[in-house]
Amino acid sequence: MPRIFITRVNKIDGIKNMQILTHGPEKRYAKALVELLTGSSKKDVESVKAVLAALSEMAEIQAFLSDSSQSTEDKTMALQALASGVKATEMVSNFLMVMGDKGRSAYVETTLKLAISMLGAKDGQVVAEVRTAEALTKGQKEALTAFVKDGHEGATDILIEEVVDPSVIAGVTLTVGSKQYDNSLKGALSSFAQSMSNK
Repeated sequence: MPRIFITRVNKIDGIKNMQILTHGPEKRYAKALVELLTGSSKKDVESVKAVLAALSEMAEIQAFLSDSSQSTEDKTMALQALASGVKATEMVSNFLMVMGDKGRSAYVETTLKLAISMLGAKDGQVVAEVRTAEALTKGQKEALTAFVKDGHEGATDILIEEVVDPSVIAGVTLTVGSKQYDNSLKGALSSFAQSMSNK
């Protein structure tokens, strides 16, 4: 499990938001992937995006990759099938196989998201994934865009990727690279449950 540190409290539209920094193997693998992708063909980058799209559309695959009861070999085979299904390039397929062989299958989705975010940041583009129970209003999108831009020096293009997720219940979670801001009711309930279990 990655280590989680709460570093500070911010506000978006007057709402408190905890900034959480995640440090784990996904960051190391993402940096390695960025090195591979830098200067490579656009097909490789598109392959990474295709794998990400497939993972987001098929929750059962991500659940399987995160299941500790499944063998490393079976997870690697699942990654191979996934890469083949989206016709990923050889470089991307090989990278996924390495992650699978090293027992890092559970970190694939986060790793790929981080890598795409890092690549975009080099060109001044920052991708922010926003999860809410209901679609954002125009005003909320503008506030989130301003918040992300304020926290990323040199960012010229903020791309907000909306995900409507009823499990959030209320509020919002915002993920930008390795940073996550959680203002969801689900997150608050989870934190409360954890604090109670530690007593």
